[in-house]
Amino acid sequence: MIDSTNSTTIVTARVALLEIELKKVMGVLERITQQIGTGMIADPKSKPKFRTVEEQAHDFLKNQLSKEQYDLVLSAKRDEITSRFRGDVICELYKRGMSGLAISRALRKDHNTIYYHLALNGYVRSKDNKQFNARKQSRLARMRRRISLQLR
Repeated sequence: MIDSTNSTTIVTARVALLEIELKKVMGVLERITQQIGTGMIADPKSKPKFRTVEEQAHDFLKNQLSKEQYDLVLSAKRDEITSRFRGDVICELYKRGMSGLAISRALRKDHNTIYYHLALNGYVRSKDNKQFNARKQSRLARMRRRISLQLR
């Protein structure tokens, strides 16, 4: 017959053993993650090379977009279709974990432009975005002028 102190001791010993094994596995996982991040998994003898967030973004854009689309996203064009397309790309990068400032550096755009597109698509709160609020006010003013002209 097993009493409660013996069973508690056995359970405690097993939990301690599991914690030790978990610590070993987490160490191995951390080393593998570092090797993948530095590119050493492909060639262990090479020097570690850390890829910046901008490099990762450019690689993602080059793999996902055609040459024309890639050039269009980086261009200074401001027409409606280009702006919408650029906004979709910005939102995709944001969904993949890039910060707004990292996206602005990767696309060579002002950070206000990035946050405007993120606010427009509902990824950040629009009340904190000055550019979004200014554009919203100017659109409302234009709409009011059109309505008043139509009523005359």
